[in-house]
Amino acid sequence: MRRTGWLLLAVAAWCARAEERRGADGRGALPLSIGGGRRRALTVRARNGQALPVLTGLPASSHESWRGDGGCVVLSADVGADGTPGEDGGFVWLGALACSRLLALSRIKRWWMGPSFGACAADVPRETQFLLLELSPSGPYVLLMPLIDGPVRATLSGAPALGAPAAGAPAAGAPAAGAPAAGAPAASRLSRNRLGLELHCDADAPAPRARTALLACAGTDPHEVIERGVAAAAVALGGRFATRAAKQPPDAIDFFGWCSWDAYYEGVAPAGVVAAVRALRAVGAPARWVILDDGWQRVEPPLETAAVQGGGGQAAEQAAPAEPVSPPPAGARIAAALANPVGALVGQALRGIERLYRAHVEHAPASARSLRLWAAAVQLPAARAALRAQLDATSTFTRKLSDARANSKFDDDGGDGAQRADGADGRAGGREAGTLADGTTDGVADGAPRAPSGLGRLVTELKSELGVRRVYAWHALGGYWAGLSSNASSSALARLCAPVHQAQPAPSAALREIEPPVQWDGLAVAGVGVVLPAEEGESADGVDPRICALFSALHSYLAACGVDGVKVDVQAAIGTLQLRPPLLAARAGGDGGGDGGDGGGAVATVEPPLAHDGGAATVTVTATVTDADADAEDAARVGRPLPPPSGRAIGGTRLARLYVAACEASVARHFAQPGAPPASARADGDGADATADARTRARAIGIIHCMCHGSETLLSYQAGCVLRAADDFYPREPLAQTAHIASVGYNSLLLGELGVPDWDMFHTAAPSGALHAAARAVSGGPVYVSDAPGRHDADVLSALVTRRGRVLRARAAGRPTPDCLFADVQSDGASALKLWAPNARGGCVLGLFNVQGARWDRQARRNALTRSAGVSVVSGVSPLDVPPLLRAAERALGARAIADARPSVPDASAADGAAVDSGAADGGAVAAGVVARARAGCGGSGCELCEPGEFACAVYAHRARTLRVSRLSARAVAERLAAPTTPGGSVPPPPPAAAGGARAAARIARPPQRTVAFAGFRPAGARGASAGSTRACAQCDLVLEPGGWEVVALSPVLALQHARRGGARRRPAGRGARAGDAAAGAPSPPPPPPPFVEFAPIGLTRLLNAGGAVLAASLHRPHEPEARAAVAAAASSTRALMPARPRRVRGLGRLWPLAMPRARTRAVAIVRARGTGDFLSLCTVRPRSVALVLLPDERERDEGGADAQPDERLPRETTGPARADRAARVARWTYDGEAGALVVHLPDDGPADADDEPRWLIVVSV
Repeated sequence: MRRTGWLLLAVAAWCARAEERRGADGRGALPLSIGGGRRRALTVRARNGQALPVLTGLPASSHESWRGDGGCVVLSADVGADGTPGEDGGFVWLGALACSRLLALSRIKRWWMGPSFGACAADVPRETQFLLLELSPSGPYVLLMPLIDGPVRATLSGAPALGAPAAGAPAAGAPAAGAPAAGAPAASRLSRNRLGLELHCDADAPAPRARTALLACAGTDPHEVIERGVAAAAVALGGRFATRAAKQPPDAIDFFGWCSWDAYYEGVAPAGVVAAVRALRAVGAPARWVILDDGWQRVEPPLETAAVQGGGGQAAEQAAPAEPVSPPPAGARIAAALANPVGALVGQALRGIERLYRAHVEHAPASARSLRLWAAAVQLPAARAALRAQLDATSTFTRKLSDARANSKFDDDGGDGAQRADGADGRAGGREAGTLADGTTDGVADGAPRAPSGLGRLVTELKSELGVRRVYAWHALGGYWAGLSSNASSSALARLCAPVHQAQPAPSAALREIEPPVQWDGLAVAGVGVVLPAEEGESADGVDPRICALFSALHSYLAACGVDGVKVDVQAAIGTLQLRPPLLAARAGGDGGGDGGDGGGAVATVEPPLAHDGGAATVTVTATVTDADADAEDAARVGRPLPPPSGRAIGGTRLARLYVAACEASVARHFAQPGAPPASARADGDGADATADARTRARAIGIIHCMCHGSETLLSYQAGCVLRAADDFYPREPLAQTAHIASVGYNSLLLGELGVPDWDMFHTAAPSGALHAAARAVSGGPVYVSDAPGRHDADVLSALVTRRGRVLRARAAGRPTPDCLFADVQSDGASALKLWAPNARGGCVLGLFNVQGARWDRQARRNALTRSAGVSVVSGVSPLDVPPLLRAAERALGARAIADARPSVPDASAADGAAVDSGAADGGAVAAGVVARARAGCGGSGCELCEPGEFACAVYAHRARTLRVSRLSARAVAERLAAPTTPGGSVPPPPPAAAGGARAAARIARPPQRTVAFAGFRPAGARGASAGSTRACAQCDLVLEPGGWEVVALSPVLALQHARRGGARRRPAGRGARAGDAAAGAPSPPPPPPPFVEFAPIGLTRLLNAGGAVLAASLHRPHEPEARAAVAAAASSTRALMPARPRRVRGLGRLWPLAMPRARTRAVAIVRARGTGDFLSLCTVRPRSVALVLLPDERERDEGGADAQPDERLPRETTGPARADRAARVARWTYDGEAGALVVHLPDDGPADADDEPRWLIVVSV
């Protein structure tokens, strides 16, 4: 028996450990397993023990190759064993997909991703790089993430995407744009629910197989599943990339910025940059960082002589007449340039071809006959030469970088856009080729140049006169759009990195289907000039020395000019290149990659002819590179001879990783942010040096990754933390505005785990300026505009930027809430896009957007209208929609109660409900009496009192200017479960509000989760009126017009029960009261104060992300040490918290301790905030006094993430009067008892040109 007892105990312990492993970190991880038998399946084990299938019919070659601690698994794939080979790899059928809804993030262009929604595998587009599944209406959730294995990259696709081409396809052997892989079975013979895995192999891939092909991760919380899955992918790939938790963001993203692109395009010049920054400073929104976008580099052909890309952007539009004159067509410009009798005929022909292209090719489906004929015609030499001439005259995509220095607009003559008088274009007369005017070699600047260049003078002016803290410069990952120039006679970089290989892009069949113009755009007809990797491979720190020489030349020059970082664009172009062995062997022969030894001579190598060069060979002269780099580390790298180039085949996946690693290593040396906390080192599984890896990631680096949404680049970032989230902001395309908001929101689900998503610049004066500003306030990323001088909206800027140029950025990326995670918010006609982001101390910001009516059309490759255009939607607002607040409610009430109370099955035909407080009105600054009284949205039924087992959250709507409290109690949940339900599954809506309350109820159909009867809003001051109520309020709904928006601040309520001594005091008989007073109708005494004190800081009301101003908050009893310390700090120079008259204490005379609050004080609220203006807080009891303490100007270190706990540092910030100095004062404050709104005015103390906002300690005595 004793042995049996021990055995039972061991089994129980093992089961407990297994359950603990199953729960992973306690946030809902579920284990995945692969079942055997005749039909192998990937299943997830739910909490109730049920095995739910995810993929049924797995091939035999797909087995578990890696398993993580949180239950994540990685599957392998082998095309040769179970798949169908294709022209660039092949595909493997994974089996039947089982889910109720899905969200796919797939590429919509070569550069960008976009969201897709559906319910089966047929809705999964090609090039899907992220697939989130909802197995049942209430979960669990499964993440499927294709990975990379060396030269093999995996993506997901549904069955129709891999089917046979449409009718009219060319015969076998004639590949067409978008044609499926060879041998793919017909779509008619496939189930619509079969999911396929495509393997894209590089030129050096030994076989189409991958050991780490697909990661699967499951759990009950979709956001936690994504976070855990991406972290597991980083470990499974051996540290190929780093997650957001291992990176440090640059300090620039916490401030307001300006970018030159949409203001000037390539016409940017120093005078325009200064004028734009000065104009922003004049309207009260100083730009603290600047991006000098495309247009400053030296390229071939020169940008100064070409009419390209819009002709000057917003600034040119402002200077144009009221009736702008349309520019002549591209064909007319080319005809005029020909200057011969044939020019007129050629121009007419080109104009006709252009009209034909726009009518029948530009937006034709990938399987259309006209598109396939065009793709075949442009391969002819004559057509390719004409296309090259047109693109040279109208586009920047055929231009190549020739020098690391700035062009003539930024030259040493002052940057007025003119060439130098001596025609030397920046070079000193008489110097040998390859030597620059500042005495350095081949574009590599000295660490201490003798005189700054024109670009250097611009940077100095921006920083010294206009208060700019950081300046970023743009360049492409390959140097410029079409890479590097190979013309040794005019290109210093060609001599530095010789030989420069002009590679032809070889996009995969999937990319040709998604974006057919990749076959005839500027990169295709001009080639991409790339630096060949070194023969011996990567150096000791994992960086290719030949590629690193290119970035060292660029970045050392920029660093010498005072530039602080770079925006690296056109990254996905490198992933489309395939360098084949025959051409590489010819180019790598002899000493073509070296510098001729250490004798300082030059070596000539003959480059083989290229098709677009007319077949003529060119001679490349390679100059010796001396030790002229910015620091000793670069001097050691550049001072020695560069190793010869490799003759091995290399494809885009490995080449993109080599470029990204070299670029980030160079940025880490030249643009590291000082003072960043060190990061923990992690060994790289691919053999890279762990010490070098730790040095790179131990500090923030000034880099913004852009046009990079291919997995070959996304899964290569080790240190770069800022990533562009979606396609550009297009100011001239009305349909692109709401589509942009939807794309950046859903793409941030993946990109938010890799870094800080950048939602791009925008125009404040555009019709959609307020919509974009609201989205940027929720983004959690950098906020910057591209306004031209004089084209500003001061109201939009004042809602985003503080007076000293700081942006109240959320602590993590804005992401969709779980209730709209799988909803097609762009075309279903009923759903609103709800984006949430966490702030400090547990608060969140929630943005609601009506983005119905426009989406990206994958067939026509443009934004198009949908059937839901012009539709208003009703969006519910509940704290339970936000994961952190949902977890807080689960801790208060229990996870089972919350799960039972939340609706599970969405149904667009559910019951109607009442719409209250549409929030369409714009409000001004909140002052005394201006805070709108919360209406009786609950129909007079009231809410539950604060009691054990209750969760409460303060909710403030920015546009509606309403302050409410949302409550959820255990009793309300029980009553909701016991209440009768409608056939749609929702609780009947409460009666409409009484007269004088909210607006008349509107009957609007909406899903049942909009009418949940347990999360309600009510006036904060009507606390005691519902003591006997047995019903909970209905959820608050907002009506959003087309393109409408609302930003809501959510702040958990801090509650403190006040224990009264001896119950309520009674007046003695005969003193102030007579018998019969009650019968005579005498007024009754006022009711006793409520037994609870509730407090919740909201933030600065004039800013969209009001809660970003709150750094810490806590509520204490008067005798607690934190309260004593805060009162002592405030009492150092004011008696705001002291009683009006000192009380005589027996034995102590008239003494009164300074650190003791007055006797009747029930609670002390302590808030640490920053900024100036009206600071709003929920306070259910009228404060007795409020005091402010100006804290020392120290760098906040609460930017470390959403999980930081500033409350724990609060006592250290306020330990005694020594920290308060002379800055304590009696605050100017107002209190609205009906709304429960406490508004404290934070004065604008300190110099106007201070670097940061003042930080305050707000002490509220209640």
